[in-house]
Amino acid sequence: MDEAAARIRGLRVGFGTVRALSGVDLDLARHRITALIGPSGAGKSTLLRSLAGALPEHATTDGEVHTTDPIRGPWVSQLPQTGALRVGAFVGDDAALEAVGLPRGTRHARMRDLTVPERQLAAVARLVAAAPPLWLLDQPTSALDAEGTARVEEILWDARGKHTVLLVTHHLPQARRASDRTCLLMAGRVVEVADTAKLFVTPKDRRTAAFVEGRLIDAG
Repeated sequence: MDEAAARIRGLRVGFGTVRALSGVDLDLARHRITALIGPSGAGKSTLLRSLAGALPEHATTDGEVHTTDPIRGPWVSQLPQTGALRVGAFVGDDAALEAVGLPRGTRHARMRDLTVPERQLAAVARLVAAAPPLWLLDQPTSALDAEGTARVEEILWDARGKHTVLLVTHHLPQARRASDRTCLLMAGRVVEVADTAKLFVTPKDRRTAAFVEGRLIDAG
């Protein structure tokens, strides 16, 4: 595998009596896109939030994350930001707005006045403008049409030469076409991680095969 930009070892996250992650081990290949897939409630967003430093205060954590570069920076959450902040101030770069397909005039609008798809694009634009070493995106195209989705995927593919990308997605076709590696998470544990083509075509774990084929299976 390529050099790892981040090595996650034994990561556990709990919320009271609920265990969201149960000893996750995962390497994020440097300058590659890793797609994180799995059923709802598998812990995908929790894993991404752990890396972003965005877990709620009541969360308990254990484990280690080793990185080759600082990982803190803007990230794209499931629920795009709202509020009175102007888009221009949120994104910080007009060129980034245009890169995601938002007109420059959008910079004068307030985040709360944008549609959900526009907020998603603004969040991606903010990531493009800041260009942190590690890009963390949680379902960044869930509200976008085909054109917007293709544009964001192209941006991520272009970025992978200089940045490491972790993409949480519920859309399996997106994982297949827009990632180098894919990790399947179930019940807070890594089931399988491999090059994307291998994971979808020749998975090693029966649960992976069932999931990518759309069959129901016990996560245990």
